This record gives sequence, C-alpha cells and structure tokens, in this order.
Amino acid sequence: MALKRITVLLLVMLVGMTVSAQELTETFTTSDGSLTFSYPAGFQVQEMMPGVAGVADADETVAVFMFNGLMFSDFDLTGTIDPLELFTSIGLSSEEIGEPEPITLNIGSGTLTSVVMEDIGNGLVAIIETEAGPLIGLIAERSGEVSAENRELGFAILDTVVMSEPTVEIPEDIETDECAIPVADMPEGIVQFCGGVELTLPEGWFASSGYETVTNFAGIQTEDFSVSATIGVDEVTEYYNPETYFTDVVSYLAEAAGHEDYDPAEHVVTLVDDDTRTIQVYDPTQYVELEEGAVAQVVGVVTLNRDLFVIVTFTWVPSSVEMDVQPIIDQVLQSVTLNDTYTGEPAYIVVDGEMVFVYDLTWTDSTYLFAFSEQTSYIVNCPAEGVDLSSGTVWGTDIYTDDSAVCVAAVHAGAITTDGGVIRVTMLEGQESYTGSERNGVTTQDYDSWGGSFSVEPFTQPE
Repeated sequence: MALKRITVLLLVMLVGMTVSAQELTETFTTSDGSLTFSYPAGFQVQEMMPGVAGVADADETVAVFMFNGLMFSDFDLTGTIDPLELFTSIGLSSEEIGEPEPITLNIGSGTLTSVVMEDIGNGLVAIIETEAGPLIGLIAERSGEVSAENRELGFAILDTVVMSEPTVEIPEDIETDECAIPVADMPEGIVQFCGGVELTLPEGWFASSGYETVTNFAGIQTEDFSVSATIGVDEVTEYYNPETYFTDVVSYLAEAAGHEDYDPAEHVVTLVDDDTRTIQVYDPTQYVELEEGAVAQVVGVVTLNRDLFVIVTFTWVPSSVEMDVQPIIDQVLQSVTLNDTYTGEPAYIVVDGEMVFVYDLTWTDSTYLFAFSEQTSYIVNCPAEGVDLSSGTVWGTDIYTDDSAVCVAAVHAGAITTDGGVIRVTMLEGQESYTGSERNGVTTQDYDSWGGSFSVEPFTQPE
C-alpha cells in the first residue's frame, strides 16, 4: 500500500516537544489538490503522497499529520473499525491508552483516541466526518501526554482542512503504458497482468483501491483490509531471478522477523515443481515466534515457464486476524498462471539441478556477448533467419578463439545447420595456436596464440 512510504517520514519528523499557539497564516495544498490546510508561519510542511501531508514547527517539537479519508474509502472510518488499523497497516505499531471520546470541530464531528506509538511517543488520533468525507488527523508528542496547548494547536490546524476527491492528472506529453490493463475490464475475481499472467482472487478479496490499471504490479486485500498482498511480475534474468531474490531480498525480511539463521536452502519450501510452474514459499512464522501485535509477512514466488516469476508478499497482524491465513496463501499462489496472451520463451533450462540460461545470438556474435561470469558452459540459441556464413569470422577447428562467431563456428563443427538450433558452448583456456579448415560450407582461419577458446556441441533439453 502506498501509505508505507510515510512511515519513515513520521519517524524523522517527530522528535521533541512544546510550541506556542500561533496564527495560522500559511496555506498548503497537496499536489493532487485533494487536501488544503493552514498552519503557523515558520512551520515545516511535507507532502508524503497525494492527499497525505504533515506540518512540524521549526525545531520539530510538535507535528500534525492529515490524511484525506477519501483515499481510504475501504475503511469504515466512522463505524466499527479500530482507527489504529490504519496505522498498523503502514507498519506503525500503535496502542490505545484511553477510551475514544467524542470530538466536535467546525468542519465536523467524530472521535478522538489517545495512543502511544512505538519509536514516536504519545499522540492523539482524530477521525472526523466532514461534509466532503472522513478526515484522519494525528497530533503527536514524544514525552508525556499531549499538552493542552499542542492539542488546541492541532485542532486549529485540522479545523482549516478542505478536502475533495483525489485526482491525478497525467501531462499530455507523457504517454501512458499501452500494456496497462484497466481493473474495471478484468473478469470478476481475476487480476490480469501484462505479459500473460493472471491470478484468481479468494472469495471476499478485491484489487486494492488506487490501482485503476495493472501492468506488472498490483495489490489485493480482504474486504476488511485485515490481510493484504502485493504482487509483482518480473522477467527471469541471470542476475534477477527467484534464486537471487530469496538470497538478496528475502534475507532482509527474515532479519526483520528475527529469523537470524535464515538459509534459503533450508527454509524456502517448494510446493510445486513441474515443467511450466514452480511455487516456493518462505514463511518466517514457521521458524520464529512473533511478538504480540507484530506484523507477519510471508513471501511466495511462482516461476512460470522459466521465463517470468511472480512475487506475492502477504501481510497481516496475527493477533488481530481470526481467519487461518495459510490456506489463503496457498490458494492465491496455486492460482497464478499464464493465460492465452502470453508469448514469451523460457529464459533458462535446468541441467543437473542447476539453472542454465539460454542466450539468443545472431550469426555474428562472439562469446564476448555472454561470457561475463565464471560459468564454463552456456546454452545458446542460433537463429534460422539472416544466415550469412561469410559475415562472421572464425579462427580454429573444433576449438575456436573466443572472439569467433559462435553460431558460424557451430555450423563448421557440425553442431547445427543453417536452419539454426540450440547448442552448448564450453569455455576453454587459450591455445598456443589455432588451425583453420573448410567444413560444412564454412572456411575458418589460422591464428597464433590467443587467451581464450570455446568448443561447441549440439544440445537437447533434458526431458
């Protein structure tokens, strides 16, 4: 959810205490025009995102934050929902220290709740129903109760708020993504992504508000917002793939959960592994006991056709959720699939249990195009189109200099014909000399000592 972006800003801006009530002479409007308010001269103002902003005095001794509730219409902000769920959803641990009390301002009426926030201090959460819609306000102080002076200052600022429906205008000179799929056009209960990926929503779940279109990222959630998930679709590459994701990214999630001995080989569980789909899950709640009120996050990765991988991260607070989330996680991950619009090709194959990437070369490319790692063997796809055996120079016979045209060398070696095909390229040490010859319509050249070599052979993908 976009609100996660503001957590750090909240922590930075709330530092100290005390301020005198002042005239509200300055005015600020968020970039989308949906939130306008007044504040004292000399105060700092910060827009965290469209419809969300905060102010603090020059010494950062008091801060007031305002949220345009129209952006969070999925919350019943004036009904039975706990107002602290809004802050819990952005990772800000809050606890009530008093019963909600009624509050009436010039702009409307609502409730006021005293809270204490981890790493920030004491505060007041106001939820006010205005003519335009619900306004969420936060007045915070680090030590002791929020003073009467700061309380009145916060109320005065909130009383100036003017809200409207959030709008995002796209400049005419910026093109929208042609691949974007309007959420309104998706079949009921289905979320579709560009590139041919889709998933089925569990009963009672829906695409998060704020995602009018979907490209390669979306959010989904339960009707009461108690459980949510973010979904990203990425192309598999040698440097960014499920294997590196679990080692380089999920390790941070494990650390945050307190799972100190996280090891992908031991703690990432494979649920499905077949020719077209692999489902892997890391669930830190299986290895560490979360504290009361802590946020749980489970990561599932679905690899499709060895070409695309879909990352689904589920987030919820176990102590406040009655449902069993585990079956929901399994249901969502099992529903991820390719649909009829998918046109990609596998990025890698599995050889002896290892990921081996397939490189598409032209008839003139040498090993310089892909020999940038410590691998000793590569799988190469040579095209059938554009064959010009005279355009790529080759030095050697059976063992070729590493700057030779790979696919032309493969024809010379008899590994493929001019119809193209898949070959295995094995990197070798340099030779003292290379002898040219004529084979299969290709004439190769002699050469003296050279620093690197390769050989080629036909390759058939394992069954």
